[in-house]
Amino acid sequence: MSKGADISVASSDTTAETLTFLLYHLVSDTALWNRLSQDIRSKFASIDEITNLQLSSIQFLDAIIYESRAPQISKADKSSSASTSCTVKFTTRGS
Repeated sequence: MSKGADISVASSDTTAETLTFLLYHLVSDTALWNRLSQDIRSKFASIDEITNLQLSSIQFLDAIIYESRAPQISKADKSSSASTSCTVKFTTRGS
């Protein structure tokens, strides 16, 4: 397998883990789901208005995506084979 293929597989696994972690926490925490839903719905009058650029301007969405990446960041920082734990708390600046 080439290095390019290795990078492609690694990035798809990381993306899948991030999305899984994000979705799990959103459906597990009604307050998070409601806040994100409200933030998105208040910004757009119809689904046709939604673009990547517009979504990137929603600070709460940006914050929860960043926090969802924390487990992958933690894995990359491991310096030994000893078991470690990671606690992630979803917080946003100013709330």
